[in-house]
Amino acid sequence: MASPADHAGLKRRQLLAGLGVASAAGLAGAVRAQPGAQPGAWDMTTDVLVVGSGAAGASAAIEAGQAGAAVLLIESLPRFGGSSAMSAGVVYAGGGTALQRALGVRDSVEAMSAFIAGMSGPQPPLEKIQLYCEQSPAHFDWLVEQGVRYGEKLATAMSVPLDGESLYFSGAERAWPARELAAPAPRGHVPLGPGMTGGRALMEALLARVRALGVSMLSGIEARRLVVARDGRILGMEVSVNGERKNIRARRGVVLASGGFIHNREMVRLYAPQLYECSVPWGNIGDQGVGINIGIGAGAAALRMHQGFAIVPL
Repeated sequence: MASPADHAGLKRRQLLAGLGVASAAGLAGAVRAQPGAQPGAWDMTTDVLVVGSGAAGASAAIEAGQAGAAVLLIESLPRFGGSSAMSAGVVYAGGGTALQRALGVRDSVEAMSAFIAGMSGPQPPLEKIQLYCEQSPAHFDWLVEQGVRYGEKLATAMSVPLDGESLYFSGAERAWPARELAAPAPRGHVPLGPGMTGGRALMEALLARVRALGVSMLSGIEARRLVVARDGRILGMEVSVNGERKNIRARRGVVLASGGFIHNREMVRLYAPQLYECSVPWGNIGDQGVGINIGIGAGAAALRMHQGFAIVPL
């Protein structure tokens, strides 16, 4: 889908996607791809098919649309926005973002990458971390360009920002041993919105941009499997519409951005048993691991499937 000149955009999409992976083909309704098994006819055709309407899917749709592609975005639930719309909308960005500079916060790519690598556990993906940190200021600028609004106010509370505060310490930068890895800096960037509703503000802006670009958006469409040619090329996607199977041709690519799997308890039990035993699912009910399973079913590898994000009430 991209030429060498598009690499910077691709990297941005990949990083904003923040893909979490976990799967076993056949779970959550997804089925294994069958190379060479092509439909007799296609029900819909597009250039780029995006599965999932959260921040990752919306970002991918925007980038593809801006590149001139015909884009179709599908969502399994009735409403668009995914888990991102339910979240606080915090984007971990640093290395000298425009907001950090405006508020007099000193940060560097080196400090940010040292913190993330040092706190990522065994075998951190150093190249990805470095790339993320180097392009972090540009990622923030990109969000602002899409219409996401931030307030020029630094949070004063220890844990969560108050109304109008868009920059805060969202990680453990000031705690030991993190503070010995690099100079602490606030890197949690929160869109303007009442309370912790930045995710809604984030998705309202991104989805407005998606619509402005003329991206086709369909809800209530369940992805089932990738349609793969005998030579391994991805041709499109088999989906389910009100229980009826349909086939969508994607001439230039398919983006799987359908979220995690916290509401697929079988997947949690298999891949994160430590979370299965002591957790209550919190998040979008559409987080069933479908896109992850579809990728695995087409031969993709999955890493770090044991990890999760825990919230503890105080």
